[in-house]
Amino acid sequence: VCGVQLYGTIAFQGELNEQANFRSVGNAMLLLLRFSTGEGWMSVMYAMIEERENCCQDIWCCQKEDTILEKQKVCDPNMEHVESPWCLQEEDYPSCTEVNGCGAGASVYIYFYSFTMIVSNVIINMVVAVVLSAFEASDEGDLLDPADLEHFVRVWAEFDPDATWFINACDVQKFLSK
Repeated sequence: VCGVQLYGTIAFQGELNEQANFRSVGNAMLLLLRFSTGEGWMSVMYAMIEERENCCQDIWCCQKEDTILEKQKVCDPNMEHVESPWCLQEEDYPSCTEVNGCGAGASVYIYFYSFTMIVSNVIINMVVAVVLSAFEASDEGDLLDPADLEHFVRVWAEFDPDATWFINACDVQKFLSK
């Protein structure tokens, strides 16, 4: 939700595209799930930082030509297209304003690095918890039955009669089949 509020109006550019964006909660959740695996989060972050040409951060900003024939941003909350929302879905057209938000700036670094650190920490803690619970649930006796150990020693002795702790590589397949 935070990503949608902060970065939902940034114009598409580079890795920030129709599939990877913060324009809806669903897209943001899928994108953050992708980032939690470590997949391409830095390229999207850098795409969000890049400045866009003729961008318009607020919905009431628009491009207007002045007398010198240069485009300049004019922001006026009373302008005509304030009534039309951003074009975020196909249903919004034609009475909407095309999303052309500017780059996000330094807040992207804070957002992405904190997300990555928190998610990485959570995932590492979950893996450790699963491994520890598996060790806790098992007994040493469950790992190797005494009869199995005796069988292993007897078969190993057939392939290593001098007790050198080594067997020939060509004998490994025969050893495993017994």
